[in-house]
Amino acid sequence: MKKILIILFLIGLALPALGHSQTLSGAALQAKIAELLKILESLKVQVLLLQSRPSPNFATSTFPLPPLPTPSGTSPLVISPNGGENWTIGNTRLLRWQTDYTNAAVNIWLVPSPSSGGGQIPVYSIASAAPNIGVYTWPVGRLLSGANAPTGAYRLRVCYFYPFNVCDESEGVLTLANPPAASDLNVLSPAAGEIWTRGETGEIRWQGSGGASVTLTLLSSANVAYLVSGQTPNSGSFTWRVGDTALGVLPPDGDYRLRICYFGSTVCTSTVVKLISPIGQTPSFTIISPNGGERLTRGENLTITWRAVGLDAVSLFLVHANYPNVPVRTIAVSLPAAGGAYTWTVPTALLAGSDYQIRITSAQVPAGDLSDGVFSVVVP
Repeated sequence: MKKILIILFLIGLALPALGHSQTLSGAALQAKIAELLKILESLKVQVLLLQSRPSPNFATSTFPLPPLPTPSGTSPLVISPNGGENWTIGNTRLLRWQTDYTNAAVNIWLVPSPSSGGGQIPVYSIASAAPNIGVYTWPVGRLLSGANAPTGAYRLRVCYFYPFNVCDESEGVLTLANPPAASDLNVLSPAAGEIWTRGETGEIRWQGSGGASVTLTLLSSANVAYLVSGQTPNSGSFTWRVGDTALGVLPPDGDYRLRICYFGSTVCTSTVVKLISPIGQTPSFTIISPNGGERLTRGENLTITWRAVGLDAVSLFLVHANYPNVPVRTIAVSLPAAGGAYTWTVPTALLAGSDYQIRITSAQVPAGDLSDGVFSVVVP
């Protein structure tokens, strides 16, 4: 019945066109009627096709499979994941695709693999109308609905938001797995409460098979983190020059939690270790000269001296006494700490003043040191 009503509606649209044709000759009028009948037949076929399309079944989360690339445009090119990856649900990963920025947004889908190749299968929407910037930060497994995708094998599909039928799909399969149980990861060495001396070689050992790599971190009692290794193979051991860190910042002596986590995961384990320095080797530095009361002339050479223990490199800055953390001039950076001296030419453009100090810092020790007193800079 609906089909008949739609066709009658279309005939009603065509009749006014015939009314405007009443001044035509008999042959011309017949040709016009034949043309309108062809148009009407085409419209009827389109209506029937529309009625025959399956509707999305929102109750069972079953949708028509998003289309693969068509010749209608240049598709986004999926870069990562592109096959062979094993990702843990709950970790954070970057979804990446190549884009020419001609489309403002994309839709991102997970398609179970193997798929039925165009039939109705469960597909999972990760993002709708995400900015087409070539990268999307994804909490692995998280869907647009807020739920997590089931574990299993998938291909990633990225489609332009419009036209929606321009897509690309990862060449291989991405496998999603649940995170391992926390009990899977255990520290074997150092044992809780061990005392390790900085500068010596220690072997950190653990057991766990829940990831390809791990992260090693020292946490102080104030919860300050010192990264020992951002990512090291999950081989079960790591040879550590005690006290060294990935960013070169030396943790002070004291008690720490040595934490081991699967890389990119919240699954971690830890033990307590105490760091001490060799006798007389506590990391420190101090300015020896200028140390207050000096009178310097612009353009002259000044030898700055310091004493450093247990440090690799230091940096020197000129500051005002009232603003010791705001450098007036950077004198030198990353000088060998063991050198103990640096010759600096006082800039001829430096403003004369009587409240200058030298500040020494190191990336390995959070606190710096200042000249004990102020010195003057005068015009020659």
